[in-house]
Amino acid sequence: LLHGDVLRLRPSMIKFEGTEDTNIEICGIASQMLPLVLNRQLIKILEDLHVPNDVFQELQNRAIEELRTGVSSVTNAAAFLEKNNVGIATHTTWLLRKIQSLGLALSDDMFFRDILDAVLLVQLQQLKFRTRLPVKEGATLYGIMDETDTLAEGEVYCSWIDKDGRPGHTVGPVLVTRSPALHPGDIQLAKAVTVPENSKLRDLHNCLAFSSKGERDLPSRLSGGDLDGDLYHIIWDANLIPKTVETPASYPRALPIDLGREITREDIANFFIDFMEQDQLGIIATQHKILADQLKEGTVHPDCLKLAELHSTAVDFSKTGIPINEAELPSSCRNNMYRPDFMAPGRKVKIEKRGISFVPEQIDFVEPDDPRRAGEPRPHRYYESTKILGILYRSIDESAFFTDLHNRSPILKDDSRMTKSVLVDLWEYVLAETTGIECEDYVEDAWRMRDAYDATVYDIILQYSTSFPDPLEEIEVFIGQVICRHGYSSKRQREYMTGMKEKYDGEALKFMAAMRENDNDLTDENDHVALCRSMACLSVGIQEPRECKRRTEGGRRDTFAWLAAAAVMRELEALEHSRVVGSLEKGWGMFKKALRLK
Repeated sequence: LLHGDVLRLRPSMIKFEGTEDTNIEICGIASQMLPLVLNRQLIKILEDLHVPNDVFQELQNRAIEELRTGVSSVTNAAAFLEKNNVGIATHTTWLLRKIQSLGLALSDDMFFRDILDAVLLVQLQQLKFRTRLPVKEGATLYGIMDETDTLAEGEVYCSWIDKDGRPGHTVGPVLVTRSPALHPGDIQLAKAVTVPENSKLRDLHNCLAFSSKGERDLPSRLSGGDLDGDLYHIIWDANLIPKTVETPASYPRALPIDLGREITREDIANFFIDFMEQDQLGIIATQHKILADQLKEGTVHPDCLKLAELHSTAVDFSKTGIPINEAELPSSCRNNMYRPDFMAPGRKVKIEKRGISFVPEQIDFVEPDDPRRAGEPRPHRYYESTKILGILYRSIDESAFFTDLHNRSPILKDDSRMTKSVLVDLWEYVLAETTGIECEDYVEDAWRMRDAYDATVYDIILQYSTSFPDPLEEIEVFIGQVICRHGYSSKRQREYMTGMKEKYDGEALKFMAAMRENDNDLTDENDHVALCRSMACLSVGIQEPRECKRRTEGGRRDTFAWLAAAAVMRELEALEHSRVVGSLEKGWGMFKKALRLK
């Protein structure tokens, strides 16, 4: 038993001996059940395991319908933004609900509509160009070993606590896998079971416990998984569980290169350069995706199996120092200039002052065996895939989706693009609620704060734009999500997006804190400094800028005003609370005085 604050490390968890530094970096925590989203690799393997196409089409239709439902009302829109982690740190979703409760017309506000359009488009691009299909009857959880020796071979125990604090678990046949999954045997079947009431496993939540029994542990069968922090996917949707699965891969363990001497800084620098030059991981994954679509047998074809093995070796390149030789790639990968249509770039997206528009793009579609264009310089040519990924790709038309949505959604239906911001009406409300409170003394400070904010946003745009011909727009920085101009987002862009969101949210919180900061030398004559300062920021935020030092194609969105509006309404909320408390205290004092008189 462990007593007190103790961290226990198994021998297998010690990768190398380090210093006596006592700092611990936490990479992840099982605080909640993570959603399960199928990617293209898993969908292709499931297709090859004879899961019907209509199962995936139903998942896609359900996801599209959820997008429509998300903008069917202001209440749903606020929840939709929160679900996609938009506007939480900046109190924007709280502000939207507050504005709605005041009876102000959010649906006439261009900025509100643009936020919804932008987030909708990002999610639609995830569905079309990455084929990310959410699965409700599934979860993504950290894998652990059953140390109680309760589970039999082939059994797992899966329990969780949902976002509402309710416990849950699943029982019965399940599908277990992890990402990346290229080998058809990277998906395996298991039996989810319950455990006795007195079992220690009952104390575990938001994790997937694997049995320690059997000739080979289940995690290692799933693309070489282990239990040192790997995330696993578990699915209990009966429609997605195949009747049979393939034999899992078993690759010999590659031993790291031993130099026979102590590692020097020069060795580290040389290896870094070698790794950058010889890393073939992306190329292998791309070729696997192409061949799995072109070959009749799909992922079970020998060429795809070879690529899956090479991919496993390439994943460990950074640990073993053993690179992949291009000569090892199957001959079918060489000079293969054809790609399935679901890998083609999409319509060019333009973010304009009056919304999002799509520019049709000509894609060079040819049949895989068409020799007519031999010798042309274009590196990639595309054909219409007949497999499930191609079917799902072609079933989504971004332009048609938005046209239909704007015709049906009550909060997006009128496309007159009102020029008046709802924040102007909110400002009138604030003035009515703060009669006798003046903010003129803080207006100049507010202008300086707005200039500093604009400069900060512009710096973020410069830092995180991956294509300077198409730089980021202010609205993308505000929502923390990047609209891919040609549909498909690269891994680099997604990593940049995460950094951009963290950067902006941190800076935005600093500006909101400055708006709501009280002076240390408060007097009885002015005890509403934070309210006055935030009011001044809102008053300058809804005005045209004194000077515009930069303007991108989509134009300014003046997100500063929305930060100021949230700050003002929070201060009004605090003012109302203090008034209520003061009134109660006054009433209580009068009551006690009356009792004494009696």
